[in-house]
Amino acid sequence: MNQTDLALIIDHPLWNGAADGLLVVDGDGVIVAANESFDALFAFESGEAIGVTVETLVPEPDRGHHERLRQGFTDSPVSRTMGASRLLKGQKTNGDTFPINISLSPLTIGGQPYTLGAVRDLTDRVAVEVERAESERQRLIAEDRDRIARELHDSVIQHLFAVGLRLQGLPARLVDEGAIATLNESIDAIDSVIAQVRSSIHGLRQTPSERSGRMQAQVVGIVAEMSELLGVNPSIRFEGEVDRKVDETVMANLLPVLREALSNVGRHADASAVSVVVSVGGEVAVDVTDNGRGLAPGVTRSGLANLEARALALGGSMSVSSATPTGTLLRWAVPNGSLGD
Repeated sequence: MNQTDLALIIDHPLWNGAADGLLVVDGDGVIVAANESFDALFAFESGEAIGVTVETLVPEPDRGHHERLRQGFTDSPVSRTMGASRLLKGQKTNGDTFPINISLSPLTIGGQPYTLGAVRDLTDRVAVEVERAESERQRLIAEDRDRIARELHDSVIQHLFAVGLRLQGLPARLVDEGAIATLNESIDAIDSVIAQVRSSIHGLRQTPSERSGRMQAQVVGIVAEMSELLGVNPSIRFEGEVDRKVDETVMANLLPVLREALSNVGRHADASAVSVVVSVGGEVAVDVTDNGRGLAPGVTRSGLANLEARALALGGSMSVSSATPTGTLLRWAVPNGSLGD
């Protein structure tokens, strides 16, 4: 090898002035020269890369493939970008991997074949592309959620309302008390489904940050949303560290439970006052109290069964009792899965 010819390369101002990592590799894949940027890129001490085979700079699973690619370039030495169709990775001396782009050019020094490589760190570019792709994914998800919400509102809810209105006119024509009770339960079941669909629509239209927001803010939002149906502005009281970390599963159940409980009050209680108390301690609980007509004896509503099923699934309970002097108290409570986090 003609050392003078190699010296002409590494003594050129562009060699150590280049931002890319530059290296010269012999026919066996051994590094014979590397600039300062290359040393910094792969975490070598100055001059430490000399004598190292390039395969050691490739993550273990790709080394065999890289060796075959290198041999192919040696057999057909044409300037090109390596791995243009896929993302390449380099491996630092500390084992960390990072995305790279490699440009190759053939050299002849002292009559022997060598390769000049230029390595560029793509970490920042890949991060931008990942962020852009994630933004696009979130945009498409938001569009799809909005489409589903519109279809639920414009189609499903309207059909359910129409069916419910037709059924509400039937009890006056019936004389069998059992049939009337069954019909009333069916009407309540439709009302419950409408409330659940509305809850789903509300969840679909929330942004990710709103869905993961603090529980207190979301409770206030639900109460404000339901005020029109109730015809009154409920009072709200929070007890304990309501905005502490509450288990995500508990949150995912408590909020629709509150909405459905208030929906039941609005549809059945004819109340002039409603209160909501949310407490966090050894358990997470919501109490909804109204001064309405109360539950008729022996009446079972599907909406309440749904609330109880949610509580039981989380190891909790739901109870409905008479309030003083009139009305109903609904209490829904489950263990606080995040207590002590």
